[in-house]
Amino acid sequence: GWYFFNTVVSAGGGGKGGGGDSGNGAVRFVTPAPFVASIPREASAGDGGCNDDDTTAEKRKDNPPLQYATSPAVTRSRAAAMRRQQILKTINDAGAKLGSLEEGQSEGTSHRKKEPVMTDQAIAADLGWMRGAITGLTWSKIGPRHRLWELDEEEEEKEMFWRHRCHYLDRAKYFLAPCGYNPRPENDENQPPHHDINIGAADGSFPAIDKSRPTSETPLSLLCVATCANGLHLYLHGRYRLLSIPPDNSVNDIATDMVCTSDLGTILLSSKMSSPAGHRLAVYFIRSLPQNQYDLQQISALHCSVTAHLQTIRQGMANASASWASALRPLDMKFEALAKLLRDYGVLEAATASDSAAGVRAQLLRFALEGHSSQNSDASNAMDQFFAAATMNDQLLVRLERTLEANLAGVEGTLRKSVLGPMRALVHDAHELRGLSSAMGAGRTKVWEEDASDDDSSCCDCPPLLDIQETLFFCRDVENLFELLERCLSMLVDARFRLRDIMKWIRGTASQVKARGTAVDSVMRENARKRRVPDSVIKRVSGFLSSGPKKIDEQIDALRNANLTEQVLGAPLSVGILYSAIWITSYFMQGSVVRLVGLCTLCAVHHACFVRLGPPSLLPCNQVFFSDPTTSRCTLPLARHHKSYNSLMDQKRILFSVPSALSASSQLAVDLFDQPRNILSQTVERLDILHSCDGNDSSPNGRRSFAVHRRVGAGIHDISSSAMPKCFSPKHSQSGGFNIASERQWTLVAYSSDSGSPLACSDVIQLIAIPCGRNYGSGKLPSYFLLSSVLLPKDAIVSDLQFYGDDGCSALTSGIDVKDHEEGRQALGVLVERIALNENADTSLLRSASEELWMLPYDDLLFNVCTCGANSLQVPKVIVDSCFQITSTEDGDLIFNGNMAIIIRRRQIRTRSLFPKSDGYDLRTDELVWKSTLALSGSRGIGGVVSSISGSVDLFDLEEDEDEES
Repeated sequence: GWYFFNTVVSAGGGGKGGGGDSGNGAVRFVTPAPFVASIPREASAGDGGCNDDDTTAEKRKDNPPLQYATSPAVTRSRAAAMRRQQILKTINDAGAKLGSLEEGQSEGTSHRKKEPVMTDQAIAADLGWMRGAITGLTWSKIGPRHRLWELDEEEEEKEMFWRHRCHYLDRAKYFLAPCGYNPRPENDENQPPHHDINIGAADGSFPAIDKSRPTSETPLSLLCVATCANGLHLYLHGRYRLLSIPPDNSVNDIATDMVCTSDLGTILLSSKMSSPAGHRLAVYFIRSLPQNQYDLQQISALHCSVTAHLQTIRQGMANASASWASALRPLDMKFEALAKLLRDYGVLEAATASDSAAGVRAQLLRFALEGHSSQNSDASNAMDQFFAAATMNDQLLVRLERTLEANLAGVEGTLRKSVLGPMRALVHDAHELRGLSSAMGAGRTKVWEEDASDDDSSCCDCPPLLDIQETLFFCRDVENLFELLERCLSMLVDARFRLRDIMKWIRGTASQVKARGTAVDSVMRENARKRRVPDSVIKRVSGFLSSGPKKIDEQIDALRNANLTEQVLGAPLSVGILYSAIWITSYFMQGSVVRLVGLCTLCAVHHACFVRLGPPSLLPCNQVFFSDPTTSRCTLPLARHHKSYNSLMDQKRILFSVPSALSASSQLAVDLFDQPRNILSQTVERLDILHSCDGNDSSPNGRRSFAVHRRVGAGIHDISSSAMPKCFSPKHSQSGGFNIASERQWTLVAYSSDSGSPLACSDVIQLIAIPCGRNYGSGKLPSYFLLSSVLLPKDAIVSDLQFYGDDGCSALTSGIDVKDHEEGRQALGVLVERIALNENADTSLLRSASEELWMLPYDDLLFNVCTCGANSLQVPKVIVDSCFQITSTEDGDLIFNGNMAIIIRRRQIRTRSLFPKSDGYDLRTDELVWKSTLALSGSRGIGGVVSSISGSVDLFDLEEDEDEES
């Protein structure tokens, strides 16, 4: 399962989760996405695959690909710890087995067969890896609009429409009773409107609601989850699975870095593989997500609300059913004793429970109308013995009456608070969904596609995310379910009145039987006169005893029998809740769908339902006649074939139940909220970033360093460059006919590689800027990208890369209402190791390596414009002459060459000694255990270096210099 703790996210690797959208306290359980089939892709040199040739075997012997990492730990339980230890032990054993196997093959005998090399997927399957193991997580929120951007007419209209529309959203809490998801409104002005406090749970009757629950006015936030072999999954607010993108054939066995643009329309993935050449970069464009931003806010909030209401109703029905089963048990024991007396006297014969109930009800009716009769002496003696028993003491009967009244009041309270309250809110949400689908269908959003080659634009209709007919079906289904639950409550209230009347009659009759034969002025006769019930009570008791329970089908009794008290009272609530019947009056067929109209045996109201004819293999014969006619469209197949359907018409009967109707409503809600996922999945476009995979192209330390980032562009503006606020406005040598300055969103990729030149044996950092579309509706992939290269000094080797950037939004708030939004400082953090010679410059003497942190500002770099392919972006090889070189001044400062007076800030972390080796002092052949990793936070202005040498974390204030200057 996947577990989320507030805004700090932890992930569990692929186990079975308890799933659901409702949370307990601060812990959020999210159901893992189903398995997504992989997309077949052509094998390339960058796939990192394994071949059976000798060359590959040699490489695998030097660098075995057994580098696996489990998902982050979820809990600190012993079971989880033992499981992780078992996985690590299995990995180590597999590595040792593979090493011994390769040694045996190198010694080699002619009669031994060469074992096939296992692929990454085979190894993962052999180790018992779950396909849903998480390798990357990122949580992005929609950012504020930059103040430079000029909105077009369509965007202005959409913003104005939303400003008026938001006043009519989330109003249910003002007129509906507080329930599991709709608390009372809070008057605290400091509390944001989308973080309401649960006032309705203050009495302790309900568990506390998650305060961060989304509403229709909550700005969108997107949780991106990358899995081992199950693709990429996107969750709105971390709850509603909006999209699932299938993976490719490779297994991401290390980690995945992700970045999402501020409009949530573009996601950049950087998948680290076990080999340097296997590093994958891909950009996913989801144009319809920012286009339908406000509609998705409502859909996500309604999804959370609907699922929470359905879960609450399901739990409330289970609690009410359990309470009702034990509520009448004390009176049930007395009626069972009466039935035993009647059988002992020969009045009743040993038969089924329903026959015993009919006999008890008949004898109670006779005794209420006739009293003690000599005609039926056995029955009269049995009734006298029953009412004169010691257990029929008046004080005990009073206590029993109070207990029964309290039990039924508790059942009624559970139904009203845990079932009918959420049910009313569910009906309101269903109508909100219907209104939303009607609004989306009526005002179909125009999506403008801009061609990069000319200025012509064409509009195309974007299909609405919700189907009007499906929402209408769901609305009718919920209304019918609400009517059925209201009927159950009315039956419970009727049972309470009947129980009150029959208990009064039992008390009065017991006093009369005990006073028989006593003196006229005795206390017993006086008590009998006081407890005598009026004639109206006698009429009501004789009325429901004579009518009995409403006729119930035999098949229903076979499934679940009502208890004795329910049948005596004539209110079989347990059977009424679970099962009822509809007698078919008319029907007609529409292809594979049958429309049935029938009369309900409980409420005498005609219901209509739509039933699908399914294939013969879907249902067994004994379940052919069970369906959900209270739903407007049954989600389960009813008839196996036409023969079964004809027998159904002969039976003229369909059985339905509250649990099955609730299950059908839940399934219909699942199908309804799957529609946005199906529509958005058709708009996803992928752009692969390809880089050369030559042997000399990887960095000297044996692997590359990658970093990804997002930036906000200037867009279309009317401000001079001198007065322009901070944003990404790249300088470029030639535009090539592209409108680069009008881009609103950018994604950046930086990676280090070797220059490949024998004259300049240095590391090179290549910086790639990819435009993410100025218009939301642009249906084409970017046709260009920007590239700039930086050549490092010969004594500097890149250990790690990280972008340092402040997006201008506080990490503690949504940032959607920030005025005059602009970005903060932006730079590229480079962790390098530099070799320093002694004064003698003698290579036989001791040398030292210095670990330093460099902050490279890149906004003023000159970028070259490169064209993209159809579905891929090919990064050209490094040309040393076109690179910006970093040189040292006399004062020791680092600057870029040329006319650019850009000073690179640096900080020395630590130094270490290098001992002489046979091949000289070459840091490039040093062990990987010396490698450190870098972590930067632009919004907080700090950075950290995680050292694998000392096992420590060094934190730095990266804004210290600016504070001193000011």
